[in-house]
Parts: sequence; structure tokens; C-alpha cells
Amino acid sequence: MPNTILTTNTIINTIKEHMSDIKKFSVEEIALFGSVARGEANENSDLDVLVLMKRKTLRDYMGLKFYLEELTGRKVDLVMAENLKPTLRQAILSEVISIEN
Repeated sequence: MPNTILTTNTIINTIKEHMSDIKKFSVEEIALFGSVARGEANENSDLDVLVLMKRKTLRDYMGLKFYLEELTGRKVDLVMAENLKPTLRQAILSEVISIEN
């Protein structure tokens, strides 16, 4: 899968443009964190996505993961907000970029 989208703003705008489709996976809130959010991503970086979902089903979770990978051309590390490890929670929450429709 080619890494074609490299900038934070491009990724945010792409996700915003497809938010109606993303919401179909029961997404309440979606945000970026990690190297993309910090502006440190390179062509090999994955996309770290924090998500809050209404329904927590494997179908919605995997559907969203694959949809975002196809949409962005990047491997996606999809993390559900309630599953954040306590030791990493503060560091992750301090760098999140929330994406709103």
C-alpha cells in the first residue's frame, strides 16, 4: 500500500471529506495522535487514530481500520479511547488533534 498522503493537514482534510462514511462505523469522535499529529511523519509512518465508538463491534472496528487504510494509503493503528493504557494516556491525550465534521 503506497504512503501517498504525508501531511497532517492533508490527512485531516481527507478524513473530514469522508466523515459521513466514517460515521457509518458508529464513530462518535475521531482524532490523530503520534508522529502524524506531531508533524514528524515520514513516508514509512503509520497513522495513529484515536476513536470513540457508539457500538464496539469487531465489524465496525475492523471496517473503520480498513476504510482509513484505503483512504489514506497508510497502515492505521486504531486505538479505542477506553483502551488507552494508563501509562500512555496523558502523553497521547496531550498531542491529539481532534477531527470534527
